[in-house]
Amino acid sequence: MNRGFKSHYEILGASPGASLQEIKEAFRKQSMLCHPDRNGNTALSNEIYRAVLNSYRILSHPERRAEYDSFLKTSSWIQSHRDAPKNRAVLGAPGTIDKSFYLQQINMILWEIEDILDSGIISRSQMRMMLIILTFLDRWVLHPAGFPDYFMEARKMGQTDPRVYIDLLCSPSSGTAHLPYSTLDEYFYDIRRRSGRLLDRMDRQSSEGAVLEGLEEAVLEFSNMAVHYLSAIRDEGRESEPYLFENPLYRYRGYDFRAEQPGPTSERS
Repeated sequence: MNRGFKSHYEILGASPGASLQEIKEAFRKQSMLCHPDRNGNTALSNEIYRAVLNSYRILSHPERRAEYDSFLKTSSWIQSHRDAPKNRAVLGAPGTIDKSFYLQQINMILWEIEDILDSGIISRSQMRMMLIILTFLDRWVLHPAGFPDYFMEARKMGQTDPRVYIDLLCSPSSGTAHLPYSTLDEYFYDIRRRSGRLLDRMDRQSSEGAVLEGLEEAVLEFSNMAVHYLSAIRDEGRESEPYLFENPLYRYRGYDFRAEQPGPTSERS
């Protein structure tokens, strides 16, 4: 299903080979069309502009654009949908970006992770990158949307520093830890199950936006961060710098895999 998916190039109405100047011009054109100040500051205009600005931030940054281009070339999800229309300018009609666009970002990233897990053994550093992706989705999207990890909640660990969660799942000695999962695969499929419930609920919603109200920024940050790490995982042997979040809310050491790791009782720093 590719309903809702649009590449950053499609969102800006630019070609993959566009120069930086052409990217800037495309952004300027789309901003003139969809800026909230020009569209009554409606919820829809804010949704569209948020997506446009996010795409511009990625494509105007040389390193992030290179990572994104690599992801487009190596992504199993993208390749399976390569017959979808390319390079269409999506903002001519205001209704072309809606909640399905944001939910498809989740679906696409989980598809990618599942494909990598199914392909065989991955390294410890790759496991850590995947867990950074998954714990972010868990903490900042699924939990606020009403699909938390109830095991962790019951043990009052819902706000535990994610370094603890990541290290326990990566550590061979994690058998004594009070976690419902002993492997990355088990944690992933629980995330997949809860994400599926979120997607199903969204499909049943008669009015758009009730489920993800206020979480669009977190979904975009999740997607950007996931592309950063998944492009490194697909490019075997390439080291990845920790992702730098746009919003300081998410910019804490819990997702810096080079930082000193805390013990099981440590809280978010």
